Amino acid sequence: MLRLLPFLAALITSLLLASSITAAPRRLTPQFQIYLPQILTSPRCAPTPPWEVPLVLPTVPLAFIDAGDIWLFHATNCSVEVLTHGANTFAFAWSPDATRIAFVSSDAFTQESAIKVVRLADHQVITLIRWTDGHSAGSPSWSPDGQRIAFDLGFLDGTEAHSSIMVMQANGTQIQQLSATGYDFAPDWSPDGRRIAFISVPYVGAEGKLYLMRADGRNVTPLTGGLGVVSRVVWSSDGTRLALSKADWSGALFVIAASGGAKTLLPAPQGGLLNELGGWSPDGRQFVYEQVYAHGSLLAVIKVDGSAFHGLWISGTRPEWAPR
Repeated sequence: MLRLLPFLAALITSLLLASSITAAPRRLTPQFQIYLPQILTSPRCAPTPPWEVPLVLPTVPLAFIDAGDIWLFHATNCSVEVLTHGANTFAFAWSPDATRIAFVSSDAFTQESAIKVVRLADHQVITLIRWTDGHSAGSPSWSPDGQRIAFDLGFLDGTEAHSSIMVMQANGTQIQQLSATGYDFAPDWSPDGRRIAFISVPYVGAEGKLYLMRADGRNVTPLTGGLGVVSRVVWSSDGTRLALSKADWSGALFVIAASGGAKTLLPAPQGGLLNELGGWSPDGRQFVYEQVYAHGSLLAVIKVDGSAFHGLWISGTRPEWAPR
């Protein structure tokens, strides 16, 4: 047996070398990735606690971010599915036909920021555009025709941060800058494709204003001011309302008419430390959001009229239902 030890050691070493040689091409081609789907059963459809009111959830998938990857929750069979692996995702957007998801990936070690697309059919990931010069992308938003993607692009000029609203073709080409007023971020395309809503602040941490502009960057108009610190904005599916979240500890989610006027508080329970904006259901009757607690966070759904509330028991952030 002792005579076989050198042979076994050599065999194991050769196998390890062969596996590393085989894996090398995968690391050398980051532009194209395919992930095998992982379907997990979920306790998310457990009986509703007595303090909640049951809701009939949409049958379309609900996407959310957990541990830097994009997941899907299917209410029809109470399952969760991971779409990416090690993607370092912090923002995403559904394509209008619900077949793809554009997402922003950021690598803190290489200082690389990229906008990528994952296909739901086969989990293929393609990089559309990347930055390695200190620019940081965020908040992608598809145009309703699926031809373009709006996003914000930030950079640090010495000690001052700036951010602009950008737009590009859905294949990552023909990038254009639409705004340059200081720190503009969180664009969201209107359902009719004519306008883009975004948040603007004179400097990071200052009071924000909600603006609307034409899809070509013209006619920039403030919709409301005095918003405090605002983190995101999302259009309702019918284009009549916009939802806002405040990036402070008030836990406030607001709705404002697209024509302007006073903002109204969404009837989200204030039991957590913070409520982070999610998205509207396709019919506009429900809203999903992240409720943050001292020990973590859970995704929750409310009926916009305040008549029902339901926790999904999913830990994640930035939840959004598929558009259809």
